[in-house]
Amino acid sequence: VQRCLTELRKVVNAIVRAHGKPSIIRIELARDLKKPRKDRKRLAAQYKENRKAREKAAEAIIRQTGITRPRPSDIQKWLLFEECKRTCPYTGRTISVESLLGEHPQ
Repeated sequence: VQRCLTELRKVVNAIVRAHGKPSIIRIELARDLKKPRKDRKRLAAQYKENRKAREKAAEAIIRQTGITRPRPSDIQKWLLFEECKRTCPYTGRTISVESLLGEHPQ
């Protein structure tokens, strides 16, 4: 956090020199910066794993449905679809890809 603040101070000073004193400065820090390094590394690994899973899901959607650019909502549906083993958690019925992402999804 200290290093981040030092860098921020340098940037703000450069802006002040170039453009004059601003009337207000708003700074937003990521919550993750407050966490210990070990936790941040674990979160970064989790983010990377999630990104790979989304990319894999997008590839599966493209391959199986012909949708060329899956929307984030389609990818999320696909991930849940796979997590539930393609079965409706309420009825126990198998869910088809067509009913999940087709013309008229149910």
